[in-house]
Amino acid sequence: MFEFNFLVKMSDYCVVKTTFANKKDAQKMAQKLLQNKLAACGQISTIESLYLWGGQIEQENEFLLAIKTRKNLFAKVKKMIMQSHEYEVPQIVMLPILDADEQYLAWVDSCLN
Repeated sequence: MFEFNFLVKMSDYCVVKTTFANKKDAQKMAQKLLQNKLAACGQISTIESLYLWGGQIEQENEFLLAIKTRKNLFAKVKKMIMQSHEYEVPQIVMLPILDADEQYLAWVDSCLN
């Protein structure tokens, strides 16, 4: 029974991933999410994306924003991203955290609404 409860607790946390065409927009979104206590952390990485769009293979440099949060805040995070995102169809995906250090999760909780 303890193991089941532990897994349920872990599944309350997630990482939300989205991409931006420029670093400034990724930084602005991270700041906005942090200020509204919807994220405990936002990590920005430079990536190269290859994708299909309009029947063509596209290749772009983008900025990946990984947002540390709880699943119950995903709808608010998604709404905030959608309100100001420049992409016609932005990537907004939630990846569950299946296991993590309990002190880390306590820190995440302390930063969020």
